[in-house]
Amino acid sequence: MNPKYQPLYQIESIKKDGNRATVNVVIDPQHVVFDGHFPGHPVMPGVCQIDMIREICEKLLNQPLQLYQSDQIKFLKVIDPTIHHKLLISLELSEIETRFRFTASISDLDNEFLKMKGEFTIN
Repeated sequence: MNPKYQPLYQIESIKKDGNRATVNVVIDPQHVVFDGHFPGHPVMPGVCQIDMIREICEKLLNQPLQLYQSDQIKFLKVIDPTIHHKLLISLELSEIETRFRFTASISDLDNEFLKMKGEFTIN
């Protein structure tokens, strides 16, 4: 496979409990996105973090989703993929009429990187 099209992350495991899920992912620190963000000091772009949450929610719900709105997005720490390549995505999802309300966080054993609340619509 062309390295340009390698996935940014791989899902290691998913644990579901009702409307909650915890997903362990491994980031590819050699992914092409880090060539430009930033050369010599890779940082996981915020848009990639948000899109990773959307993609995982799509997988959990078996629905194509689009971010409808977000009440809160807090980037708490920088994700350096050479240091923080194993991440935990914690999600809580609930269906409200034609939308899915969610809360999400990205962390590892020692750090919390992102907290987010919002709604997805079916795309």
